[in-house]
Amino acid sequence: MNSHVFFDEIGFSSIVETNSELSFDKAVSLSEISQKTSGTYIFDKICYNNSRIEEILDGRERKSHPRLRALATQSNFHTEVRKRKNYTNTIALHVRRGDVAQINADDFPGIFDKTTTGGRIVHCRGLFEKENIEIELPYGNRRRFADTHAHLEILNLTKDRLGIDNHILISDGFDRMSRILINMRPYLLHKEDISINALKVVLERELHPLMDRAQKTIIGETNSLFYDTIFTALGSKVIISQSAGFLKELSNLFELDIEFISPTPQPER
Repeated sequence: MNSHVFFDEIGFSSIVETNSELSFDKAVSLSEISQKTSGTYIFDKICYNNSRIEEILDGRERKSHPRLRALATQSNFHTEVRKRKNYTNTIALHVRRGDVAQINADDFPGIFDKTTTGGRIVHCRGLFEKENIEIELPYGNRRRFADTHAHLEILNLTKDRLGIDNHILISDGFDRMSRILINMRPYLLHKEDISINALKVVLERELHPLMDRAQKTIIGETNSLFYDTIFTALGSKVIISQSAGFLKELSNLFELDIEFISPTPQPER
């Protein structure tokens, strides 16, 4: 997913062309798009050639820019979002995995090398003791992770509170983690000849409790799934996510009435 293409979709193509900060070659996931688009439709004083800019902004820095919001609301992308918003009454359960996943090695016997990984947590960054992972992982990574139990618990509570039976599971899945483990950390695996796809399928069992009674599942990071994720999530009544930054930005941009819920409180720095 080229970031320029996405900005063109929401009506910001002329801005992208003149802003070197947005000259990124690819943004292949929600998380990468979020990192690379932060600040694109908000006030930022360095974008204005005016010595009185702080006085003019008067505390509005980092808030949505009305002219850019107007551009976005005239786009075909916004029309499609509104179309789906009119008839969807469901919960989008967005589960970030990929580069933040924390896998209990003991939950996958026969996949991870028991001698090396027994009783530990497998992560894209390596192997961690359970009691140390919250200290050793960077804050920006661990704050985006919540385990399956936390997701399931808040999902059921939200369904009961709102009287909503439907939910849609959305996740980037384990393709990225599987590639990293096989290409960079094969010593953690019981069988080093396992394929990326086979490992991905096995690790996705971690999401199975969240698939139960889901009316739809969207798992992966392809271009088509990216748009399906955006339209589905922004069409929902509630988004449950530990990593909802980008979806929340788009919701604010389009002035959508969506309740955002985090499965767990943000960890301490």
